[in-house]
Amino acid sequence: MTSMIVRGIFSVIFIGPLLGLLVWFFWQMRKFKRSARPFSKETSRPPGESLRREIMALDEKMVECFIWPVFAALVGVGLWFMPQPSPTTEMPPLWKTLVSILGIGTVAIAALWNAARLREYLERYRNLSLGFDGERHVGQALNRQMRRPEVNCVYHDFVFEHAGKKFNIDHVVAGPGGVFVIETKTRRKPLDANQKKQHKVAYDGARLKFPHGSTEEPIAQAEANARFFQEWLTGQLGHAITVTPIIVIPGWWIDYQNQGRGPAVINDAMIKSYAFHSNNPLEPITLNRIDAALWRENAESLN
Repeated sequence: MTSMIVRGIFSVIFIGPLLGLLVWFFWQMRKFKRSARPFSKETSRPPGESLRREIMALDEKMVECFIWPVFAALVGVGLWFMPQPSPTTEMPPLWKTLVSILGIGTVAIAALWNAARLREYLERYRNLSLGFDGERHVGQALNRQMRRPEVNCVYHDFVFEHAGKKFNIDHVVAGPGGVFVIETKTRRKPLDANQKKQHKVAYDGARLKFPHGSTEEPIAQAEANARFFQEWLTGQLGHAITVTPIIVIPGWWIDYQNQGRGPAVINDAMIKSYAFHSNNPLEPITLNRIDAALWRENAESLN
């Protein structure tokens, strides 16, 4: 009898507060979704805004995945501390036993499945966080260039949809020297045998050669984004506008092997000395129209 009382007390102590926490969490989520932010004016998107929102959505998914393993642990603790029948007590009906086994099995399977999803989400979270930090870092470096006469305006994180797929252009710079779309590519630096960071990336105009492999994807993406943005901006203004692609790889030393080919590739430290000049200079009236078009496309409500 004493053992049953002790198990019952421990069951309440362990399960009660955690169940209360779960109820509070779901209540707060529901309350949050039924409210709105107080801002009334539109604002331009900050650097890395798309990645920030993906990270926030992933946070919620990770919390939901974490709940199931916790709930499974609660069930296990509850069963362990649950008062046990004495040997003389009549066994429960078979259907009750089967229902209990089915319930416990369902909880266990859900917990394992969500634990696997949580592992996948954690990897995605690390990649998104790295990309967000890179875009925010490069975006702030670009914002500081607006003090220069060759930079009129800087915008970030344009979101477009093409062929049924959404994509974003990280940064846009416009000035008397032309319009430039900037793609930020943030990569971790591998360590060599002496635990020193490998920091050089070779660029031959067609591919980027990192210590851990080479890739053509950033080159193709930057050029495709420039072509799309050029078509969009030309449509907004009613006459042809040339858009120049730039790739920024923050924190890496660029080893140029053939500078006469492909889009410009620079690091974040080179932004302050980059000329932002093309073969298609723009008049002040055209720059004003470009600025207005960029604001219309980039501005959004915070509600």
